[in-house]
Amino acid sequence: MNTKQLTPQEKTLADELALERVYAMNNDEYLLQRVDEKIHRLEGPCTRFCVNAFSQK
Repeated sequence: MNTKQLTPQEKTLADELALERVYAMNNDEYLLQRVDEKIHRLEGPCTRFCVNAFSQK
């Protein structure tokens, strides 16, 4: 574990970055990007499932 103390400037920067992250997570665009990523990740498995399910008789 790193025990280095942050300088006041580093603490301010860390706080600003954390706050930006919170704002991003509360932003609709952030949510839409995460949903879009999930849809694209599921596209392949869903396609394979459908092909397998409907090609069997």
